[in-house]
Amino acid sequence: MNSLSNRLPFSVTCAIGMLAGLLTPLSSSAAAASFYKCENQDKIVFSQQPCSAEYKEHRLDYKYGVTTVTDSDEAAKDPIQKLLENRSLTQDEFVQQIDQEIFRLQQQNSYLELVRDSELKKLERQRFWHKQEQDDQEFQRQVTQLNNFYDEQERYNNNKLALLLQHKEDALGKAD
Repeated sequence: MNSLSNRLPFSVTCAIGMLAGLLTPLSSSAAAASFYKCENQDKIVFSQQPCSAEYKEHRLDYKYGVTTVTDSDEAAKDPIQKLLENRSLTQDEFVQQIDQEIFRLQQQNSYLELVRDSELKKLERQRFWHKQEQDDQEFQRQVTQLNNFYDEQERYNNNKLALLLQHKEDALGKAD
């Protein structure tokens, strides 16, 4: 009987193996990892080290089930600040863009709550299978750390939402 790896081209098998190797440290719920996707025209390299100068760098961060991708060119630019500074939009386009960003942040908050719930359930399952008590210090530390991470993400999004709502109110007030 042929295995799947015997039926796939060698390059595909190698790519799958390399990707699995990159993702293995990410499989633990408490794992936090960063790696880089380096691009140079048609060449792509994944690395645990920052890219050399001739490559365009995308940093991939994974923590508590959330993957964040940051382009090296865009790292210093806040997309909301870019929207607010964009003077080429009409008032209607500006309000529409703000509404879209508000919707995106609200969706992200909902998603973060789902991921938080999932991660808390994983911790609870680990506690159960390791026969730890509910008041175990290590378990409580992990729950607190997890909740602090998601609370900070939610706080950040809520601050951005408040800023966007204020700018939307100001823009609509100018229309009257």
